[in-house]
Amino acid sequence: MVFVPYDQFKNVEFIAEGGFSKIYKATWIDGPVMNGWNNVKIKNKNYKVVLKKLNNSKGITSKELNELKIFHEFSLNRKKNNASRKNYEAQTQVGKYFGITQDPVTKDIMIVMPHYKLGDLTNYLTNNFYSIDWVSKLSKLIQIVTGLINIHSVIWD
Repeated sequence: MVFVPYDQFKNVEFIAEGGFSKIYKATWIDGPVMNGWNNVKIKNKNYKVVLKKLNNSKGITSKELNELKIFHEFSLNRKKNNASRKNYEAQTQVGKYFGITQDPVTKDIMIVMPHYKLGDLTNYLTNNFYSIDWVSKLSKLIQIVTGLINIHSVIWD
């Protein structure tokens, strides 16, 4: 799992707050390393990301940190696993993340994730509910459930 120094982020802007986290939008100056043509590693500079600050996480335990690591590894392998599956409904829809950083003031852990232009799932469904057909909604739901089953089987095995 990659640790990204907090000073690698600029234009950090608060977006929303949930039950256990605060969400910020930011620009990652150096950006994540991605596979380019012929698997050449390239940095995607000035990459838009979401920073998910976990409330009261400055005293995170090694067990909790290990769960983050497992989820990170799962999200990295997701693309490879999905590509090998023939059945579209069996694919998983689990958000990926690049690594973690730490808020320099509160010392809370922040998960670094891609910024999706359409927003989170709740926002997307709220704004597009009537324009998405039921077959697509059901397909996405199956993918989400499959992803959750896969995550839990990895964590609890």
